[in-house]
Amino acid sequence: MQVQYCLQKQTRRHLPERQTNESISELGRDQQLCCIDCGNVITAVQFAIEHLGKQRHFVQNAAGEQYHIALYEQAFGCGIAGVPTTDFTWFPPHSWRFAYCRRCRLQLGWQFSGRKPFFALIERLLKACDE
Repeated sequence: MQVQYCLQKQTRRHLPERQTNESISELGRDQQLCCIDCGNVITAVQFAIEHLGKQRHFVQNAAGEQYHIALYEQAFGCGIAGVPTTDFTWFPPHSWRFAYCRRCRLQLGWQFSGRKPFFALIERLLKACDE
């Protein structure tokens, strides 16, 4: 299986929150969210969750790439790849693996394992499915 990884092994850290024009809070609870590349249904607003008191986080990896991520308890359109690791996790003590679109294999974010697993998906790679 080939997955289009957008990251290498990374150092992860949280950055100060930045405002963006897009917000899932403006979408209806039943709104589905799709892969920006192929339109595959990935998750829905109703599955949004908070961790560390927020649903949206602004993070950076070792290469300096910055991401606005949003957290979801389910992402049925994602496949998972890689060996779980706690190296450089943004959400200790959760381990993480890559999450990708099941249809086009674009990396959409990460799946974090632990007592309550969740997905951290890159906001710019998702769109409302009716767009």
